[in-house]
Amino acid sequence: MNEIIQIAAPLAEPVSVAEMMLQLGLGTPADSTLNSQLTSQLTTLLLAARQYCENYTRTAFMTQTWLLQRDSWPFVDGRYRTGGAFNAAFRLPKPPFQSIAFMRYVDVDGNIQPLTQSTDYGSNPNDPIYGYQLDPGSDTRPARLLPPWAKPWPPLRYVANAVMVQFKCGYGGSVPASMAANSPILVGPVFNAGDVGQAVSVPGAGTAAANLVTTIASVDENGRATLAASATVAVTNVSAYVGQPVPESVRQAIKFMAAFFFQNGVDVDLPTPRIIAELLEMYRNRVA
Repeated sequence: MNEIIQIAAPLAEPVSVAEMMLQLGLGTPADSTLNSQLTSQLTTLLLAARQYCENYTRTAFMTQTWLLQRDSWPFVDGRYRTGGAFNAAFRLPKPPFQSIAFMRYVDVDGNIQPLTQSTDYGSNPNDPIYGYQLDPGSDTRPARLLPPWAKPWPPLRYVANAVMVQFKCGYGGSVPASMAANSPILVGPVFNAGDVGQAVSVPGAGTAAANLVTTIASVDENGRATLAASATVAVTNVSAYVGQPVPESVRQAIKFMAAFFFQNGVDVDLPTPRIIAELLEMYRNRVA
């Protein structure tokens, strides 16, 4: 059995309430109570629209964390081994993939064991016996996990959820972050080793309080990131953006879907406007 559980939902949506008000041709209501009610309604509709578009494309837009649980490794019939390790690969859903927080399995003695990534394609004889190779996929193609070159997956105890993979996916997203002046240390969010190389934009931490635009250079054992550039200005609890921007056509599809919900309600049985499907077509995951 395969099961996927959301561990952390996105901290922000790809379309803001202010953008949605412009899309609908609404000004900010003068009455504070009405403004609060409209903001609450649009916040709910934007969440529903983003989730609808993600379900349609079978992808993730904003950074989110999921746990994939499997009862076993992929079955490989001994009569059909022409594909080698590729027959033993399995996919992580919800591209685009970002990073793996951990991969664990229950060994034959009932102990939970970690697996580490193999990156040298079998050239290092001192590599652990067991591990995994990672194919990160693309915007629409799921990441794949394979056993290391010329090695099998480890033996499992026959229990439910014997294989566990926690991973992050999505284009990017906002994280609360702080930085001290003249420091490259990003405080606040917790990162994985696989997050190294991710783009980062920290508002107000750059020269003359501009955005500090850089990348993650390293991540320590506590999940703290060191950036490739230091902050010029100290900032506290700002909303940094980590990762790539959500494609504009996806954002437009979310706006159209939220407008559709706003005008028709979410309970009416009406066909989805074709323009939404057209905007999302090239971002559909047709693999898994």
